Amino acid sequence: FPVTIGSEAIGQTINEIYHNSKGYIYLISLLMKLSDLLDGYHPMIARLFNAALLGGCSVITYSIAKKISLSVKQAFNCAIIAGLFPIMIFVGVQTLRDIPIAFMMLLSVYFSISLIRSNGFFKSIFWILLFAPLVLVIIEFRLTNAINIGIVLLAAISVKMFSIRNISNMQIDRKS
Repeated sequence: FPVTIGSEAIGQTINEIYHNSKGYIYLISLLMKLSDLLDGYHPMIARLFNAALLGGCSVITYSIAKKISLSVKQAFNCAIIAGLFPIMIFVGVQTLRDIPIAFMMLLSVYFSISLIRSNGFFKSIFWILLFAPLVLVIIEFRLTNAINIGIVLLAAISVKMFSIRNISNMQIDRKS
């Protein structure tokens, strides 16, 4: 069947108002259109995309481990375990939305750690603005994970606002 990218084409195939994976269907149809440039669509293209995102999960896991001050060896072991975990490989070779969601969840953790560790107001705003498109994309993939990312964002903002560093800089006026 011909696949066109656009809300009308996908809206015609998905009749439910609250379908929980419209974003993934958009992604697969985009991959199908892009694969027309490579001599037609094959289901392996979506699997290769999942495999690339699984590799990205390993890279982000390594970056998160380094941001929380683990040694290079520990960070490497975390990345290898995250990338070669059997269930991740099993899901990664299928055309499922779990690997892109795991990638976006790890990205949100990386953004939140960067937000907490940022020093300036504008850097904090920058990291918050990076969260916004991520939340919008994940809403289209799975709404419950968007709620989880929202909770991570709120936790990061509250930690940033009420961190020990900020509280310790406040001066307490004592009456002598």
